Amino acid sequence: MSGFVFSCILGAALMHALWNILLKSAADKNLETAVANFATAILALPLLVIYGLPDPQTFPYIALSIALHLIYFYLVASAYRFGDLNLAYPIMRGAAPLLTLLFGYVFLREQVSDGVIAGIFLVSAGVILLGLRKTTSSAHHLKALLFALGNALVIALYTIVDG
Repeated sequence: MSGFVFSCILGAALMHALWNILLKSAADKNLETAVANFATAILALPLLVIYGLPDPQTFPYIALSIALHLIYFYLVASAYRFGDLNLAYPIMRGAAPLLTLLFGYVFLREQVSDGVIAGIFLVSAGVILLGLRKTTSSAHHLKALLFALGNALVIALYTIVDG
């Protein structure tokens, strides 16, 4: 992997974490999410002008992806409304690869080696355990956990749809 590609990956990870931190600290999480999405759409418009519209055959996938991402943003905001970032984020991001693997295997008949399965399981388990290390039994904690798990499902689905 080139240094440029590695830098891009680290930069993307940093921006993703920063966006989640800003959302968690926002007073109105739904408004903040809407503003971020609007700004992103504005930034993407020049690409539409440069490259043109995608093939019409992709429109159903684009529509499904948009719907899933709207649900994703609602669930992220809800998870952060009821729980800490250090609970919700690891659950959302740790469970999603496991669900993606499961859906790919069951519905798409993807063939995955035992080593890949073990790797995904170990990394996901480690990330999930980071979120569960400080457990409480409050109603807010349970709501945050449920929103985070629901969002892990949505992340797995948009990962498959966006392929």
